Amino acid sequence: MWWKIIVEFVLVVGLLAAGGSFWVCAKARGHFVRFIRDQNALKQFFDVIGHDKLIAEAAIIEPVFGSFADNMVALGKVHFGAMDQTRNLTFIAVSVLLVGSYLLGIYFLIANVILFVLLGVGDVSGWAKTNSATHAHELIGNIYKWYQTDPEACCDYCCRKSPMLADIYHLVALNLPLGHSAALRHETRTEV
Repeated sequence: MWWKIIVEFVLVVGLLAAGGSFWVCAKARGHFVRFIRDQNALKQFFDVIGHDKLIAEAAIIEPVFGSFADNMVALGKVHFGAMDQTRNLTFIAVSVLLVGSYLLGIYFLIANVILFVLLGVGDVSGWAKTNSATHAHELIGNIYKWYQTDPEACCDYCCRKSPMLADIYHLVALNLPLGHSAALRHETRTEV
């Protein structure tokens, strides 16, 4: 009987690690979407980084994947691909641990399933919030640089083709200066 308690302790420690990671990755996408649609959180984030720093960082961004839209799509694929892969791997680990619990007995399995479900209750971790902020920071830089070079195309993409980016676009458009050459093109187009 003692050996079952020792094995269960090991399974619980493994479940805490794998289950916690699973829930962080499973909830990360939803948190990111809520974060970039929350104007207050974006404004606060924007103010923490600072206008001057954002402008300086955006100055060196280039459309390395062909366009700024392709940059943002590639960043999203990398960001969410890594999250999805980690989520899937940790789910496999959780499944193996739960099978181990079942081999110890049905009550061990029930207790560990309850523990796994309870790990998913509550807010996302600080790590997931930081990860969302980092990805939003990358998007802000690309949108700002694109907004400087071609405001109409940037607006069309962010507000019509990818409306999830609309709040970030409006934050950038309202808080960062339009580049001189882009401002002249924008004024010329609006006068016509």
